[in-house]
Amino acid sequence: MGRGARHSELQLFRDLLEGVRYIVRHPALRSLSYGLVVSMFGGGVLFAVGIGYVHQTLGGSDAAFGWLAALWGAGMALGLGAVRLLPGGGRPREFLAAVVACGLVLGLMAMAPVLWMAFVAAVVFGMAFAVAIVLALTMAQEQADNRVRGRVMGGVQMLFRAGLGLGALGIGWLAHAAGELSLPVDGNQVGLLAGAVLILLGAAAAGGVLRQRPS
Repeated sequence: MGRGARHSELQLFRDLLEGVRYIVRHPALRSLSYGLVVSMFGGGVLFAVGIGYVHQTLGGSDAAFGWLAALWGAGMALGLGAVRLLPGGGRPREFLAAVVACGLVLGLMAMAPVLWMAFVAAVVFGMAFAVAIVLALTMAQEQADNRVRGRVMGGVQMLFRAGLGLGALGIGWLAHAAGELSLPVDGNQVGLLAGAVLILLGAAAAGGVLRQRPS
């Protein structure tokens, strides 16, 4: 690898760190990041336990899992369309509502493992997931100063990946460990329930986003 390539990678890393530092120092962006990470965490939870949940918990087939994934995608498409209809002034409340919805849906899937309910939940989760992501991006752009906006958006993208990774790896490990124990619910349900609780706690921590004002 040449010196120019190494310099470019180092500069990219520095820009990402500067964006994250800006987010941490900015109260509204910091609150926003809490909600963003936990909503992405919910997506990671479904990636980690989705197949096991359909096959083991629901007793469904590969086709059922395909339908679940397709309905999640359809819900995301509906969520992207719904964002266009939302008034600009209510974005913080709608963002938090979408994050809370992600947590509640995971909790419902854990406590009521019925196939048709999982299909409905997948649509609702997809909608809430999409709304949370789009509103988070929109509000981050509004809050960041012009001089650091690109770096802040890079930091937001890094938070996306961190939330997905933590959800997939952490909850995947928890579900596997819980499956080895004699519990009234299986490991997949434990993973979903733990994810739901963490998302709701994160949404509570993100409550400061309600006080934000565009810069």
